[in-house]
Amino acid sequence: MKTLITAVILSISSLATAQTGAVCGEAKEIIQYLQDNYKERIIWIEKSDQGVNYAILGSADSKSWSMIQISDRVACLVLTGSEFIVVPSGTKIKTVQPE
Repeated sequence: MKTLITAVILSISSLATAQTGAVCGEAKEIIQYLQDNYKERIIWIEKSDQGVNYAILGSADSKSWSMIQISDRVACLVLTGSEFIVVPSGTKIKTVQPE
């Protein structure tokens, strides 16, 4: 994880660290970085009335995904993961009950 954060910091200019410790920068640069390095594209966007929006980017090829928070053209990388799976519409998903 430290390698990923270091790579993001070195690859994107004008980065700032949010109080949460998330990597932040110009939204276009963060999205471009994720597209260029992880082949992720935006697959979901949440637009709120409060001006803070979230987007999920994912790649069927690399199986990686990222969640970014966007506000006033600034994006913060808040979550990342692997093993991204596209579930076709109409697929029944087995729910897991807590023990």
